Amino acid sequence: MSDYRQENGTKYFMKSYKFNVNGWKDKTNVKVTTIPTSSSTNTERVSSCPGIHGNIVKIDYPDGSTNQYRIFLNTSLSQPDAKDFCKTMEGTLPVILTERRQETFIYILLAPCLKDSIEGWIWIDGNNQRPHSGGHYYTWNNELIPEDQSLWFPARPDNQHAEHCVRMWKTFNYKFDDYDCDKLSTSVICEV
Repeated sequence: MSDYRQENGTKYFMKSYKFNVNGWKDKTNVKVTTIPTSSSTNTERVSSCPGIHGNIVKIDYPDGSTNQYRIFLNTSLSQPDAKDFCKTMEGTLPVILTERRQETFIYILLAPCLKDSIEGWIWIDGNNQRPHSGGHYYTWNNELIPEDQSLWFPARPDNQHAEHCVRMWKTFNYKFDDYDCDKLSTSVICEV
């Protein structure tokens, strides 16, 4: 179901999604609202990517929590530069801690927004550049990433070739992959 809502002269695009993820018995119900920003050039939905033109995409989850994202296609940045870019919008690279959030993020944002991209990957806010007791572990904003292997592509992280940052890549079904932090992403998604 999708519709538009007009409020104070601003047109909002809203769509509700109901989908099964990885055979879960219950359906994931989320509501997605596209909120135009002052930098947006078009408030109409012109593609399957809900955040095109830098609009804010708000995802409301059944548990009452909310995430908001801004999507910038064809923006090539290293992970440190992508973090700085997101900070200019008072945001961060996406932080994804559960499989359900990962699958929702893939279904709502990554698959439709990166479907035409040859490389099709983005940085997320994780790296293993800060040593912890017992070795190097991947962290989000200095918090340990859960050791949930379902978030990672099989046999990852492998830490080959100075791979210290985390990306989500179409080739690996958007599962987590460790990668060289200085490589340039094909697009940037900021959690705001």
